[in-house]
Amino acid sequence: MHNHQPISIIVLNSWKEIANYLGRGVRTVQRWERELGLPVRRPRGKDRSAVMAIQHELDDWLLQSSNNKKALHPDFNPMGRAQLQKNTGILLARTDELLSRSRRLWLQVNHMRQLTSVLRARQFGFGEVDNGISHFFDTRHFKPESSSPRQILEGGSDSKLEE
Repeated sequence: MHNHQPISIIVLNSWKEIANYLGRGVRTVQRWERELGLPVRRPRGKDRSAVMAIQHELDDWLLQSSNNKKALHPDFNPMGRAQLQKNTGILLARTDELLSRSRRLWLQVNHMRQLTSVLRARQFGFGEVDNGISHFFDTRHFKPESSSPRQILEGGSDSKLEE
């Protein structure tokens, strides 16, 4: 005679029951089904239909997954990690470009402020230079990058303009 004991099959009938049995949240269990192959069944066969799971299949899945420590780690997703690394590279490149543009803009604004100060000083008669020192603005510290105030006002180049 064989000593076969009847196997009791316990069926879990909802995401909530499955999550409670596994000691996790519903969304975590749903993610495990999507990404890690948690064995759930859909009686209607549709993605959004009701779910059910058999307790011993979940136990087997957990035992199998415990051999692969990465599988149970909630953040493990190799495809997601690759996409994250790609997106990080793109964001770093864009950040570098924005920083470069910001620096150029700051230099242009600073240059325009200096030019405005020189032009206003000359407009009010403080632009006369005595031994290299202006009464209003020290022109020795003002070194325009590419244009003189006259060039900006006239829209051309004038190499004879003294700095």
